[in-house]
Amino acid sequence: MKGTVQPADTPVPGVTYASGGADYPVYPTGQSSIGYVVQVRDPSDSQFHPLAPPFVQTWPLPGFGNPIALGFEAQILFVAIGPLTPGTYSLPSKTVAYLHAYDGSDVELSVPGSLLFQGATITANSTGCTVTSASDQAIRLSSVSPSNFSGVGSNSGTSSTVNISLNCDAGIAVYATMSDATDPGNTSDVLALTPGSTASGVGIQVYRDGLSTPISFGPDSSSPGNLNQWLVGRNAGAVSYTIPFNASYVQTENTIGPGSVQARSTVTLSYQ
Repeated sequence: MKGTVQPADTPVPGVTYASGGADYPVYPTGQSSIGYVVQVRDPSDSQFHPLAPPFVQTWPLPGFGNPIALGFEAQILFVAIGPLTPGTYSLPSKTVAYLHAYDGSDVELSVPGSLLFQGATITANSTGCTVTSASDQAIRLSSVSPSNFSGVGSNSGTSSTVNISLNCDAGIAVYATMSDATDPGNTSDVLALTPGSTASGVGIQVYRDGLSTPISFGPDSSSPGNLNQWLVGRNAGAVSYTIPFNASYVQTENTIGPGSVQARSTVTLSYQ
């Protein structure tokens, strides 16, 4: 004898949930950022299994002899499959699977049953960091002469230090990406000058945490693994961080034209 559990939905492409050494297909709930997985097992089984199209159970289970009853146990887990803003999400009721039982000749024993989800309300609470420093800050560089540079790639000028200060909740890893606000596609380590700059042949490099290597810029994105994203810190408890930045001029062309220099950047935080 055997039974099958057939999912009512098509899995969300490219998304799985790992539990107990198994990968589970994730199915849509009707809310774009929340999916669900179904775990099923025979009542005699000690382990739940992924509901994949289809899950097949043969009775009796190995080592259990003839079963007293035929059937399934199931449980539903909800999985975040997209960004969740704080708030309440209502999930509609729906059929999530169809149940079938067959005799030894593969003849269905009864009318198919349905596994129903009666709906739920999920409350999402925010976890992250609060920026306690000013949202807009200026790094001011001293005036320098073109003669202070020795060639393309050479640096000159010192800046004041500005700090980004964060108060972060417990249990998150905080990452950051600096982006070029003038040229968002810039992934080098030299900020592009704003249109209002009148100097030529120079750019600005930004340094963090007292490091000697300038920051390389990345897309303005909080996605994990974003290009040129760096780890600010990983904390078990609530913690505060201070990230210092300073800058210098860098020669970018063989000839430097005097004038004013200005560049803009943004910092995007990612909580992982």
